[in-house]
Amino acid sequence: MSAHGDTQKRGRFWFWFAGLWLIQGWMGAVGSAEPKPTASTPAAGVPATDARSKSLETIAREYFEAHPDQEISQEEITAHIRNARPDAQDPWRTVRKLYQDGYLQKVRKGVYKRVPGYQGKAVDEHFSEAVRKQIYERDRQRCVVCGNGPHNGYEIHADHIRPRQLGGLSIVENGQTLCSEHNLLKKTYGTYDFYAHLVKRLEQEAKSAGDDHHAQMLGKVLAVLREYGYPSTNKPPQAEDSRGSK
Repeated sequence: MSAHGDTQKRGRFWFWFAGLWLIQGWMGAVGSAEPKPTASTPAAGVPATDARSKSLETIAREYFEAHPDQEISQEEITAHIRNARPDAQDPWRTVRKLYQDGYLQKVRKGVYKRVPGYQGKAVDEHFSEAVRKQIYERDRQRCVVCGNGPHNGYEIHADHIRPRQLGGLSIVENGQTLCSEHNLLKKTYGTYDFYAHLVKRLEQEAKSAGDDHHAQMLGKVLAVLREYGYPSTNKPPQAEDSRGSK
């Protein structure tokens, strides 16, 4: 190859090398000009450490304390909690617990407020082991609806006849034994809707079995329940707050 050809090749090599060097230098300058994440500006996709460090209850309390004597709806408070903690699971349980602890007052269904200095009577959360044992022994370790229990492989639960959120106490007299199926149905429908759905199912089973006597009886019971609006919806009925304001 001629000396002129070698000179051309070396020239092209140094031209591309210089171009690459300039491009890398330019990209480095642009990168250094971009703002770096700081404590006040977290990196994209990384939640703020302060919000993550707070419990859902703390977030809810701070919001109510910042809005004293104001009526706060379920939608408003849950939206605030989820905004502060996107990973929050069922934040409405947090608000309900604050009410059960006597921290909040219930204005009407789905609406609460915080009155500074107010402390209502806390609602018992669970049955004690001693009370649970007494309930099971009284009901002979059987579901009071269907009779199933540990003796034939069914799990049982101690259920509040009057729900805790409606003022029901965790005492033997307010407890009953339910199997997992009927405990879930009662929690889903509420006491009266649960009973109405149960009667409706029993009526259908009696008809399928050709038991006209019991089908007729259950039909009359269901007619009375329907007269009073049951079954209504799949949401438990809500009673008005009986505590009032102090």
